Amino acid sequence: MATVKTKPKAKAKDAVLSKLKKKATTKATASKASAKAGTATKAKAVVKKAKAKVAAKPKTKAAARPKDIATEIEKSGNPAMIRAAIKRLAASGKPRKELLVPNTDMDKAKEIAKEIIKGKMTIQNLSRTARKFVR
Repeated sequence: MATVKTKPKAKAKDAVLSKLKKKATTKATASKASAKAGTATKAKAVVKKAKAKVAAKPKTKAAARPKDIATEIEKSGNPAMIRAAIKRLAASGKPRKELLVPNTDMDKAKEIAKEIIKGKMTIQNLSRTARKFVR
């Protein structure tokens, strides 16, 4: 029987792997050294510029927060259910009220809201692309 020698191939693979490992470690150490030398100071400068931009930005008028908005969604189109949703909005005490209904029921909801609500209210379709205002 003949024996198969696999040791030379294994040695060749080990040699290639060791060379690759050496290259990887030298690249890693070179990148660490460059980071310590100049890249870290560049990163600090970028952070300082970003902080300065944020600090220099003028403060805008505060928009209404979501907690200041009362929202009701009524998908059925049933006038009794729309009426109940509008009553819940009126009782909420929030400064902004919005009712979301299907596009086909927006006119119906506006007429009901005019009867019930004393104040402002927004009626929107479900995707919020169309609006009707009740004043």
